[in-house]
Amino acid sequence: MTQYSEKSYKMASDNTKYNYDGKAVISENDEWRDEKEWDEVFEQMQKERQNL
Repeated sequence: MTQYSEKSYKMASDNTKYNYDGKAVISENDEWRDEKEWDEVFEQMQKERQNL
């Protein structure tokens, strides 16, 4: 890993919340929690998979 990549990874890890199982989670008050854009993308991906 390059020095920049290591710094970026550390910064991202330090800013990530983890649950008791060590899995990354979004806290209840996070502004991105109710983001609908990704729900639409996921729904479209599921439809495309069903059509294959």
